[in-house]
Amino acid sequence: MARIRRATPLQFILLVPFRSSMEAQIACHLLAFSAQPPPGSGHQEFRVSGSRVAIRLTADDMDQLRLSISSCLQEIFVLIETMQHILPPFFFVSPRTMNGG
Repeated sequence: MARIRRATPLQFILLVPFRSSMEAQIACHLLAFSAQPPPGSGHQEFRVSGSRVAIRLTADDMDQLRLSISSCLQEIFVLIETMQHILPPFFFVSPRTMNGG
């Protein structure tokens, strides 16, 4: 009986830089919950390294990978745009300013 060997999945790795490690952590958590790949388009992994978020997209074929990349890039664009408008006033205030010092 002959065995059919399954081809290794295709992968795409994207590094997204942020202004700080805290911003990267927030982005990673938000992406993990919001950037769900379309059904049948593969698998996504998110990791933080310093102020960068590493995103690994894995799929069995090129069409699945293209769909996953497109979906993920759209989510990243919306996330970065939102973070630029919301995070600076609330998360990057100096402790001295908050305490009147």
